[in-house]
Amino acid sequence: MARKNILIGLGLAGSLWLGGGTEPFWFSFPAVAQTTQAADDMFYLYRGQRIPLQVSTDTIAVAGKPRDRPVYSDSFSTRLQQHLQAGFIRGEDNSNVMAEVSPLGASYALVSVSPNNQGQLAQIQNDIAAFAETETILPVLTRQDTAEALVLPNEIVASFDLALSEAQVQDILTSQGLSIVRPLRFSQNRYLVKSDTASGVAVLEASNRLYETAGVRSSTPNFIPAGSSQVVSNWQSLPQHPSLSQMQPDSVSLATGRLKAASLEFPTKLMPFLWHIDSRAMLHCFNIRQLNFTCLQQPLDQAEDLPRTDLHVPEAWQLGQDGEGVVVAVIDSLVQWDHPNLKDSLYQISNPACPGEVSGWDFSNNDIDPKSQSSDCLGDGDTRISASEVNQLRGFFQDTFRLADSELLQKYPKTAASLRTAGQCTEASAKCSDEAVAMGVRRQLRSRVTSEFHGTTVAGVIVARPVQENGIVGVAPRAKLLPIRAKAVGQPGPSIAAAIEAIGYATARGADVINMSWGGRLPSDDLESAIADLLATNSTIVLVASAGNEGTSDDLEPDQVIYPSALEGVIAVGATNLKGERAYYSNYGRGLDVVAPGGDFQQGMGFLSTGGTFISAFWQGIGLPDVSWDNSFDQRGSLTWTQGTSFASPAVAGVVALIKAEDTSGQLTREQVTQLLKQTATYEGLDTSQESAPVPANMSSEVYFFGSGLVNAAAAVQAAQEASR
Repeated sequence: MARKNILIGLGLAGSLWLGGGTEPFWFSFPAVAQTTQAADDMFYLYRGQRIPLQVSTDTIAVAGKPRDRPVYSDSFSTRLQQHLQAGFIRGEDNSNVMAEVSPLGASYALVSVSPNNQGQLAQIQNDIAAFAETETILPVLTRQDTAEALVLPNEIVASFDLALSEAQVQDILTSQGLSIVRPLRFSQNRYLVKSDTASGVAVLEASNRLYETAGVRSSTPNFIPAGSSQVVSNWQSLPQHPSLSQMQPDSVSLATGRLKAASLEFPTKLMPFLWHIDSRAMLHCFNIRQLNFTCLQQPLDQAEDLPRTDLHVPEAWQLGQDGEGVVVAVIDSLVQWDHPNLKDSLYQISNPACPGEVSGWDFSNNDIDPKSQSSDCLGDGDTRISASEVNQLRGFFQDTFRLADSELLQKYPKTAASLRTAGQCTEASAKCSDEAVAMGVRRQLRSRVTSEFHGTTVAGVIVARPVQENGIVGVAPRAKLLPIRAKAVGQPGPSIAAAIEAIGYATARGADVINMSWGGRLPSDDLESAIADLLATNSTIVLVASAGNEGTSDDLEPDQVIYPSALEGVIAVGATNLKGERAYYSNYGRGLDVVAPGGDFQQGMGFLSTGGTFISAFWQGIGLPDVSWDNSFDQRGSLTWTQGTSFASPAVAGVVALIKAEDTSGQLTREQVTQLLKQTATYEGLDTSQESAPVPANMSSEVYFFGSGLVNAAAAVQAAQEASR
């Protein structure tokens, strides 16, 4: 495939902020403000070009000292918040300074103040520096006109010429005042290094000097994604999706017609809701405005002539393929692999290299307790939520169920204020009543918890299996899941080092397909070269990534996909809705390869998949709600309605698994699999009539908004069968 010329970076489309606490320290939305200070010499290098950055004047990051895991049951951010609460300062008008403390993994925290309190940030920094657990205070950086925010630790990812010995690498680093933290795993001559003299923004200059040194392939600061300042503006009118609460157990039968025949050995009563697999029942009921169980379970005869806006998965299953023998790695956030619909799909590693390694690895907290294990085994073998992370999230999650409206607004006033601003509220606006705003606060807080299980939701799209006709079925239900966690709590994306190691790990452990539902617009030579190195030595592994959720925003170069989907050799996937339109948030244009269903709340129908709040720890002490809540399908949130290119991507990864299951001899290369997908994709059922963005003269509107078209699993599998003969 031709190289895609883009600006790349790290982050998760659809970022989140976590909350709790009491006055005057709140977790609010957004937690990273836009107030920044530019400097002409503040930049880092990518392909020899300067990428300018700005430093926030009202937000800082704080790194905690290394510690043993068993010592504390809560996070560094929680203890920092408690420290600041004990000695809070007052502003010039004698009012409390509104400092916001947000977790960023177990060992980092973000602290920010409102713009009118910037003068007090220095005082807060002094108080933070006096905290016994504080290791250092770090700057938060942004790029102009983007919503992404990055923490700059004293860490640099550096790649050296392969011919250099470790001693030669050390000589180069010593001459630059740098030292090795550790080699990056699953990579050649690539290290995580630190400056022995520089700190703060001066780390940028240290990285740039190393970049231009002979023998160095690339050098990039190990940025830690810290979120986005985007605020949800349509919180008052979120769609009401069908839920399990509406089902009448005695009257619900398995879906009839083709849906029943197509479910093969993985039947589920919820098949009509999985419109990305077969859209006809849902589209018919949606069109006649009868989106209920009675309509959805009718025979499909009356829906036969509707245009298909799905992936034609049942027909692919009927061709005999369900992904058996294929390993799909999901590099993401929390993957609760003990979910009832996931546990039977878990891949078992035959030759584990580290203690506790059974089915995947957690790279998200490599900074924790580095002395307790060898550098080759930093992290742990469980991608599920830990007890301390439950403690981080459970408090404000439970607040949304147990607090009355007035109590909720009193405890989370800045979250409420952000919603009122986003909704352009006035005193006369009924949509902005205290009751409505309180519901908005509930939705915001709950979404921050449910979004932490992004990896669980992504995994369900690919490999889910129903249990006794309950739950959902994935696109490739017999494929095996290799869960890999690369994002800590509060991180919208992995650090550069974590991403490199996670991708290398997936390859080393035998993954056939890698799904990456994260990305951004800031570039990284090191991550780009790491992926290029991997692809050069593995001709059959297929990488699939989400195209991004900025839509037609004012971000830099909005008519292109984000990293890593835009890299050569990576399949970039955009999202469509039930009506066959481009989902309003989906990126398009340069670099887009194909599209798949991703859900669209504005259009009225999301994407149903597995959620993570089913674990009992979230419900201890409050009991289950009587009905489903917000976008949950059931009371526990074990299934959830969602949207994003993050879910279109694993849908395509599932189709790739179907193709690779057909290729039992392993003859199809990555390029051939990609070509099969693109050649068999179709524009049938897709609609560009709602698009208003101008289309370049050298592109058709279909190509500009949908790439090669909507993936067709049946046609792709059939083409793979023909290619394998």
